[in-house]
Amino acid sequence: MKLKPFLTTYKIMTNNIFSLKRFLNLLKKTIFERPTQTFGLTFLVMALVLILYTSCRFIFGYETTQIITFFLGLIAGGYFLAGTVLGNYAAYPTGSSFLTLPASSFEKWLCGLTIILLLFLPFFLIFYRIMDASLVTLYHNSLNPNKADYQKLFDSAKILVFDREEMKYIFPFFFNITGVMLVGSLYFNKISIIKVALLCAAIFFGAFGINYLIAGSLFDNLNSAAPFQRVRLKIDDDYWWIELPDKASSLVGISFQYILPVVLYILSYIRLKEKEF
Repeated sequence: MKLKPFLTTYKIMTNNIFSLKRFLNLLKKTIFERPTQTFGLTFLVMALVLILYTSCRFIFGYETTQIITFFLGLIAGGYFLAGTVLGNYAAYPTGSSFLTLPASSFEKWLCGLTIILLLFLPFFLIFYRIMDASLVTLYHNSLNPNKADYQKLFDSAKILVFDREEMKYIFPFFFNITGVMLVGSLYFNKISIIKVALLCAAIFFGAFGINYLIAGSLFDNLNSAAPFQRVRLKIDDDYWWIELPDKASSLVGISFQYILPVVLYILSYIRLKEKEF
């Protein structure tokens, strides 16, 4: 007898936090009410990636072009999309109407993450794989197998794999930059995309500058210094590196790859709840 009131209360509390029906209605409204902010932006990024890929592959080579276009497309698309999905709750013209939508803070926050991580990210990966494989195949088919350098040219163009070394830095950067933009879009009411970009640039160059000054005060023969990584010293005509110990380097890597994105996403949820009060 005592269990039934408890279950009823628990069900009401759970429903106040998350309802699948409310969430799907909110997701549909967010995507289709302003299609230029979702579909238009996504297709614009993909069009730019295709243009850059086709125009740069014969200048820089396939491998370099693939890394550049994949990085720019993924980061730019995620960054601008993150600036719109929660930015509606902070912008002056739309903030009040979006904040009063019949949905919980958790549903609004989850809707933004769903659009970025579960819709845009897989869609971009599928698009890039199809585009890349098609253009590489077309290039292979255009080669003359009778030429002496056929095998060399054939091997110069390979389909980009998503588990190569560079991806260990690109994907964490994507999660970090979208997290930063989600938080920033809720703090800045106008042109948050530009303000967050300027803030990130100031932090980036400021960190390098402060790190260089500190390293310069410790080493007279300093050549360069990278925050949380290493310093390079010039001794006579040789260059020597001083790097972080393996354990410290691993800790820094884990912090930037896993901990920081999660913290940023949680901060965006906290800020969204604050906007509702």
